[in-house]
Amino acid sequence: MAQSMANMAAAVTAQTAAKNLRDLEKRDRALRNEESKGLIEFRHHKPP
Repeated sequence: MAQSMANMAAAVTAQTAAKNLRDLEKRDRALRNEESKGLIEFRHHKPP
């Protein structure tokens, strides 16, 4: 019984770590998209 509880706790810990990593990657992609959007607008700017 104790071993199965330890296995379950380890699985939950691994799932949480994987979710945190996915969340960080998602946030990083969103930041890069926002930054690149600014660069696209800059490139399309027509100087006087």
